[in-house]
Amino acid sequence: MKIKELQSLLCAVLVLLSGEASLAQTTTVQLQDISAVGSPLDITGTVTMSEQINADTLTYSFEDRISARNISDKTILTMVLWVEVFYPHGQIERDVRQYECFLAPDVIAPGQVEPIAKHGGGATVVRLGAERDSVPARAEIRAMYVQFLDGSVFGLPQFGEDILRLRHETFVTLKRLDETYEHRGEDAFLNLLNEPVESAEVDNLLDNVRYTATKFGSQDAIGKVKRMLALAEERRRLIGGGGTKN
Repeated sequence: MKIKELQSLLCAVLVLLSGEASLAQTTTVQLQDISAVGSPLDITGTVTMSEQINADTLTYSFEDRISARNISDKTILTMVLWVEVFYPHGQIERDVRQYECFLAPDVIAPGQVEPIAKHGGGATVVRLGAERDSVPARAEIRAMYVQFLDGSVFGLPQFGEDILRLRHETFVTLKRLDETYEHRGEDAFLNLLNEPVESAEVDNLLDNVRYTATKFGSQDAIGKVKRMLALAEERRRLIGGGGTKN
């Protein structure tokens, strides 16, 4: 056999072996809304699952496009959604999506369709056993907690506890900053603003205010805090009972 023919045969064998050792597949399914009866949301979308098998390992991840329509006659302030993705090779991935409008000027009016933030997780790598049979892929979503602007709720209260606690921490922090400025002046406000806050979520919010102070001046930052505080106080009044959890 000539050398060139031998080289071609060797390359073909390597490609074949490579193909046997590595398998990639992508599966797209319609999202199934399995929310309880009476849900104020009509949730639709697609989930695309990616799987890569290399020898005895499986790398998997997913992307989604989800939207939720408010089918109630009330304005929605907050919603917590639970997503479950069932992969063809038996893996299950779960994700919680929280949508909070407490400090946002826009809320979700009746009939409004709201896009849900995409899945932000990366790929996961696991070892595969000898059994590699495929199962039907599917993806499910359910509304676990929805709070309306009038304070009423749908779903399980425990799924709203983290949001209510974060609201309280945010409100207390904004109130403290505002009172510091009113009683002790601009320098004291800036000193307090630049102190790190224990809650990472609240500290991230304050980073936006800190940027404003650096880029546009302290008076702009003070004005931003006052506007956020005024909106928070108005939302607490509409919700009733403060709408926060201590």
